[in-house]
Amino acid sequence: MKRMVIAALVVFVLLTLTGCGTTVPDVRGLDLEDATSALYGAGFNLGVVTEEADDEVEEGLVVSQSPEAGTEVVGGSPVNLVVSVGSE
Repeated sequence: MKRMVIAALVVFVLLTLTGCGTTVPDVRGLDLEDATSALYGAGFNLGVVTEEADDEVEEGLVVSQSPEAGTEVVGGSPVNLVVSVGSE
């Protein structure tokens, strides 16, 4: 068990130091269907989708995402999205 933990830490450090992660695309401002397609196309999975009232972003468009666009993470990771339901 201890060897597995050490091996996992070594792999994590190597991926982090060598930049072998995949860059998260910016899907803010896209509708959910296009955002999902962009994420899958870049090698990511759709994570949790929540809704939020937003006066500045049109209803049905992505307000924010986590991890942030431009972040390097392991391919296949989920990206959580917040979608606007319009103004309150």
